[in-house]
Amino acid sequence: MTGSSMQRNQHDSPLLRLPRELRNDIFEHVLASTTYEVSICWTKRYPNNALESSLKVRVPRWEQLPPDLSLLQVSRQVYAETFLLPFKLHTFYFNIRLRDIPDFLHRLTPAQRAAIKDVHVQIDAMPNQHWNNKNKIMDGGMGFLYLLPGVGKVHVELSTICRLLVKRGVLKAGFKDRLEEACAERGRQISVQYQSYQRRDWAVTTEDVAISPFRGGRTSD
Repeated sequence: MTGSSMQRNQHDSPLLRLPRELRNDIFEHVLASTTYEVSICWTKRYPNNALESSLKVRVPRWEQLPPDLSLLQVSRQVYAETFLLPFKLHTFYFNIRLRDIPDFLHRLTPAQRAAIKDVHVQIDAMPNQHWNNKNKIMDGGMGFLYLLPGVGKVHVELSTICRLLVKRGVLKAGFKDRLEEACAERGRQISVQYQSYQRRDWAVTTEDVAISPFRGGRTSD
């Protein structure tokens, strides 16, 4: 955006004439906090109907105020001021294997990854040597946290199998505490919480939005 067009927008737009701090409050209200699901979707490709997998981002269908990403289409200036908010404000629920999470994160820019504050992960299984040893816990799949320098909260959903193995003593209890300690030893203060997850009816992928913050390499330019 050129300087002259930016000045013209600021003069003509009642929104852009507001102080930046007030605009930020409005933008955060419009992009109200919700949960994004990152999952693997299967698509049939013609002519041989071969199934092709891809990672998609979806929003819950039942949210009363789903994030209105069309705000990012208003102007380049508005996009530049808001394109990180979907990452900063929302919880990312990774409905995929731990080892597949980096595949999604590498599609984002460093600024987008750094803006993510809250994640929810499923742990279906993890080798004992990684689960039971805080010095190796990152090697068991939680190493994706290295790619998220801004994360301060991790919601951990243990599978039925994991909970059963802990109950039987095959896996040590206290996974949450070991993960927090492992992060602290690496200079990261992360709060880890156990959390169950209610299955939701998910709406269409946000990648269908014309200007999507989830398109790989998207910047404010």
